[in-house]
Amino acid sequence: QQWALQEKSIGWLAGKQIFDEFFPPESIPDHDSPVAAIIDISFKYHQDLPRRTYLYNGTNYIVRHQRSNGLYLVEPNLNDENIGGHGNDSLGVMAAATDNHIGIAGSGFGKIKVLAVDAHYVDEKDQDINGMETESLIKAIDFIIEQKKKTNIVAVNMSFVSPSNELTEAIDRLKAHNIIVVAAAGNYGKNVSQTAYFPAAAEPENIVSVAELGRDLKLTPSSNFGGNVSIASP
Repeated sequence: QQWALQEKSIGWLAGKQIFDEFFPPESIPDHDSPVAAIIDISFKYHQDLPRRTYLYNGTNYIVRHQRSNGLYLVEPNLNDENIGGHGNDSLGVMAAATDNHIGIAGSGFGKIKVLAVDAHYVDEKDQDINGMETESLIKAIDFIIEQKKKTNIVAVNMSFVSPSNELTEAIDRLKAHNIIVVAAAGNYGKNVSQTAYFPAAAEPENIVSVAELGRDLKLTPSSNFGGNVSIASP
C-alpha cells in the first residue's frame, strides 16, 4: 500500500541501489553504522523498530523542563512515556524494518541506527503538553551534538515548523559538527520566502527542506514551498 515505493519516477529504486552499495542485503546496524537522530514529540518502543536499530538498545530520550529551577534535562525515557504525538510516525517512515509483515517499510530499510529525542514540554501545572518549546528543542540539539563525540551521527530529522528563528544558531552548531538537518517545509500552503517557517526557512547550508508530494507527484495544496525548500517527497 506504500505507493511511493513502487513509483519509479521519484527515483526510489535508484536510491535503493545506492543504499545497497553501503548496506549489503545481509547487513545489520552495528556500532559503526551512520546514525540518524530525530527530534519530535512522543516516542515509544515498537516491534517494527528492532532494538538493534536504536543507538542505545531500544532507548529513546526525553527533554524534561524542571519548572522549579528552570533547567532542561535530557534523560533516558525508561518508562516509554508517550503522550500520543507523531514522533513514532516520523521514526517509522525513517527506520522501520522491511519485509517483516509488521507496520510499514522505512526509507532506511531497517539498516540505519536512530537516536530519538522527545522534546515535548510540561506546563506550569506539570501537565504534559503535545507541543515543543524553543528551549527544549535547543537542549535536544545540544544533546545530539554531545552524542556526536561518541558515535557517527550524520543527520537530524526535524518534522516540525515554528515562526521563530531562534533555532538558527543551534542549527549552525550542527553544521559545525558536519550534521545535516532534514526539515519539514511545513503544512500551511505558504511560500517560505514570504512567510518564514523555521527550521526550513533558516539560513545554514546544512538544511535540506522537504515539501510534500501527493500521489499525482505534485505538491499537495497544504505543502509549503519556495525559498530554500530543496526537495519534495511522498
